[in-house]
Amino acid sequence: MNEQLILLLMIITALFCVTAADLKKSIIGLGVFSLLATICYLIYHAPDVAITEAVIGSALTTILYIIALKKYSSFYVYFSSGTKKKNSDQRMRQENRNIRGVIREYCAAHELAPQIVYTWEEPEAIAEEHVYDLILHNIDSRNIVYGIETDDHYNALKRQLQKSCPEERLIFAGLKEEK
Repeated sequence: MNEQLILLLMIITALFCVTAADLKKSIIGLGVFSLLATICYLIYHAPDVAITEAVIGSALTTILYIIALKKYSSFYVYFSSGTKKKNSDQRMRQENRNIRGVIREYCAAHELAPQIVYTWEEPEAIAEEHVYDLILHNIDSRNIVYGIETDDHYNALKRQLQKSCPEERLIFAGLKEEK
């Protein structure tokens, strides 16, 4: 009876993993599936295989997938003022409130975690030295938006910003080189 229950739970967990809309839930489901397989191996008197499945399948693989998903789902946005004025971070936050809201909405809709950085570095230096998805450079009440022209997120966010922030003075300057 226990064997049948474990096998039924494995089938349910496998279906959950395949149909889950959220990747994190799918990864957690994969870890649970692996734990159920470990129990199944123990029931069938294969402790060596059970230990291997528990260590590699449940723990190591789940941790690696979660780390990979975290790196994949980050969306790096740099707000650059170009000046080292005191309190420029606070000023940039105030001036770009609407743009930040649109970026956050876009990221939420696409399951991305926005990583927003305020800096006084020039866009060229940011592009060379940092991982980025979007660079907003503020010059004389205008925002120049830099991104990789071939990046789907950049193009979709560009359309979203044009539609949602018509009052903002935005200039789009796509970068051709790859990150």
